[in-house]
Amino acid sequence: DLFLIDQHAAHERVLYDKLVRKQDNIPSQQFLVPLFLDLTPQEISLLEEHRKTFLELGVDAEAAGETTLRISSLPADVKDSEAEGFIGDILTMLGELKNIAPQDLRRKVLYFTACHGAIKAGEIMNMRQMKNLILDLFNTEHPFTCPHGRPCMVQITSEELYKMFKRT
Repeated sequence: DLFLIDQHAAHERVLYDKLVRKQDNIPSQQFLVPLFLDLTPQEISLLEEHRKTFLELGVDAEAAGETTLRISSLPADVKDSEAEGFIGDILTMLGELKNIAPQDLRRKVLYFTACHGAIKAGEIMNMRQMKNLILDLFNTEHPFTCPHGRPCMVQITSEELYKMFKRT
């Protein structure tokens, strides 16, 4: 049989499962020099309102003025160049989900964090990275789907391959 693996969905599943296991202590990277982002006063307020959630996710961010955010750390899987998009997307999600239960919010943010930190589709991986991803994927509880339910892999059976090559 032949298995085709979606590297983004597979890595997303691996990251999500790691985040769930470590949800009380998500590894973060501290910056020697903080990052600064320009946000609206409403976004700053929303972040301050959910500061505990951000800290639990490995994001240490606080207001540094009316429209400036100072970021001291991010989750280890999120690159500093992705900080603005990562935080902006979480704030958008928080703004849209006004009446959500805390546990559901936490799950959605973990989904989002895993998705944002996962290797991108089409990104080139070396053989060692591919092998590690496959091993990590098969050590998860649900290796066949990403946290959103999309397939991580598809299987083409020998019989299907034979049919494709008109061997049956």
